[in-house]
Parts: sequence; C-alpha cells; structure tokens
Amino acid sequence: MKKIVSILLALILSFALVACADSEAPQPDAPAAEEEQAPITPTAAKINGVDISEYTIVYAYNPDRAFYAQYPELVTQDTEYDKQTAENLAALIKTNFGATVKVARDEEQAKGDKEIIIGMTNRGLVDVTLGSFTSVKDYAVKENGGKIVICGKSYGATWHAAEDFIADLLTQNAAVAEVKAGYSLSAKAKMVVVGCIGDSITNGSGSKGTTITDNSTRRAIVSYPAVLQRIEWKDMVVYNYGQGGRTMIENFVWTDGSGNHGWTSSTYYQPCMDNAANIDLALIMLGTNDSNSSRAKDAGYNFGTTAYKNTFINSCEKIVNELKAKNSNMEIALLNCPVSYHSFEADMMLYIRPYQKAAAQKLGLHHLDMYKETMNKTTSTDYPDGLHPSDTGYTKYAQIVDGLIAPIVKDILAK
Repeated sequence: MKKIVSILLALILSFALVACADSEAPQPDAPAAEEEQAPITPTAAKINGVDISEYTIVYAYNPDRAFYAQYPELVTQDTEYDKQTAENLAALIKTNFGATVKVARDEEQAKGDKEIIIGMTNRGLVDVTLGSFTSVKDYAVKENGGKIVICGKSYGATWHAAEDFIADLLTQNAAVAEVKAGYSLSAKAKMVVVGCIGDSITNGSGSKGTTITDNSTRRAIVSYPAVLQRIEWKDMVVYNYGQGGRTMIENFVWTDGSGNHGWTSSTYYQPCMDNAANIDLALIMLGTNDSNSSRAKDAGYNFGTTAYKNTFINSCEKIVNELKAKNSNMEIALLNCPVSYHSFEADMMLYIRPYQKAAAQKLGLHHLDMYKETMNKTTSTDYPDGLHPSDTGYTKYAQIVDGLIAPIVKDILAK
C-alpha cells in the first residue's frame, strides 16, 4: 500500500513540474506593429486637378515706373517688385515641383482661365481677395474660379505671400500637392514697419548742385527713407516723417518770426502718431537745428547750460512717451547728428551729440552713431552746402542706416 501511495505522489509531483516548466516556456512573439510611414513631401502640384505647369504667372508693372524712369541715375534699384515676386515664384515652383511656369506681364498676356495673379494686375480680384485687411503686412492667397490670386497690402507682403503659398503646399503629406476650389491662405508677413522722424536731412531737402529742385520729388526719390524703402522693400515698409527746420526741443521759436520749429508742431507729427500703432521701429534723428541757438527767441536756450540739456532730453522723452502710448512694443532708436561741414558742427560736437547720447541712455533707447558712420563713409563732396547731403550722399545715408538698424530688425523679426 505504501508503495502505491509513493508512486502516486511521484506522478503528481512530475505533473506539477511539467506544468511549471510549461508556464515558464518562452511564448511566441506577438505580431510586430505596422511601421509608421515617413511623411511624404510633394514633388508635383496641381490646381483643381490641372498640372501647375499649364498655368501662367501674371504680374503688372509698377504704376510709378514712369516717374522713376525720369531719374535713372538716382533710382538704381529694381522697382519692378511684382515682377520680381512672379519670377521668384516661378523659380520656387521649378525647384520644388519640377514644373516650368510661364511668367508674363498682364498687358502682354491674353486673359486665360489658368492664371496665378500677382498683385494689382488688370485682372482685378485683389479687393475681393484682400477683403477688409488694413495692415501693410497683411496678405492673402485665394483660389477664385480656377485662378490663384496672390496679393498683399504692400509689395513686400505680396512677396511673402508667394513664398508662404509654396511653403503651405509643401506641408501636404502627398506626392502631389493639390490646390482645390476654395483654397485660402492669409496672414501677416514677417516684415518691419519703420517710421523715420527728423528734419530736412530726413525729409530729403535739397542742397546746391542737385538734379531735383521740387522738394516733394526729392522726398520721394532721394531722401534716405525713400532709398531705404527701395533697398529693403521685401522686408520693410518705411515712412518719412521728416520736415525741414525742425528741432527736438518742442517749443523752439525762431527769432525770424517763423514760429515754433519743434518737430511736434510739424506737418508730419500727427500722421506719425496716427500710424504709430503700426510702427515697429521709430528712428529719431533730430538735433541739427537745435545746434543753432542764435535762432532761438527764448534766451534760455543757451548751449552748455543744464537747463538747455534738460530741455532737449525732456522734449525727446515727450516724443518717446507719445509713441509708446500708441504702441508699447515699438522699438525706438535715437540717431545722433551726422557729420557736417557747416558752422553748426562745433556746437553739435560739444553739446548736441552728447545730449542725444544722454537722452538715449536715460530713456533706454537704441543709440545709433550716424556721426561715426558718416565720417567714415562720406566725404565733404557729399555735402554741397556743407550740411545737406547731395543726391548720392542721401543714398549713402540709406545704406548706413540700413546697416545700423540691421540687428534691431533681426530681433524684431525673431519675436
């Protein structure tokens, strides 16, 4: 009997060991999860099912073309902005989608159904596309009856709209990017709005021996803000708020009976304030006229006194505070007086430039050294009357300002 029980116990134990061994045996691998597919970047593009190569990019001439053509020696930049945008768009289409797209001016191209319209052409559709947009940075891209309309509230905005249109198509996870009926893209372009505050040197006032006598034409053609706009049209919109004879000091009344010459009493003060909410960077270059204290009716405006320095700085602070009240995010730069070959120069060096630097430090403004730059990059021949730049001198000023503000512009665009 004991022998039988022992055999039964042994059998039970062996079964238990086998069961345990089976439970520890490796299990078959579970079926592997299906690997995720890598995103597809489009290598072709269609508009409403039609290959983009069948389309024509249509642009218009700059309406100011005839005006600029009168001054070929002064307007040396390419001002056919929409043409440049159209050609850049064609190059982007070729690079990204391998398609060759024709580029044509609106007046030389018969109207067709398959068009990509750039800006203010004779095809219309711009008002419908932009709608109620008001900012110079606004742009829109829309499909309209089989056509694509690309336009902005400024030439630069249109340029960015075309580039962003291609970037948007490349985000489609498909071999062929499709622009379907009702397609719409709108945004604000990465641009900087610059407001230039100043006197005759900002306005572009004339000097002896120049080719332009009409001041409004000079302002539009040779002033440093006008040249800066032509240089940086893709990334900036530049406004000119300079007026001749204006001072930083707000109540600087001249003895000649011409009244208050403070910039805050100028023709361009209110337009500047009205637009201040849209200005990203204000450039203040005032002080040259403040350096002639003999013009001041108020006898208290005497160089070298603490009162005069404080009046200058306080007047600057008022302008800054009024700008900041309209736009607290605005960057403001104070440009000191450029070099001159005039009787004002000694007092500018002794008093005004130090006042400008002190104002920038007190108010936390960017201080840009126009004096140093113009000393290095202009010559006495650039100043026919010793004070105002010549036509070529103004171009040099624009290039100098462009270089000085570049780091500030870069920071603004990075925000």
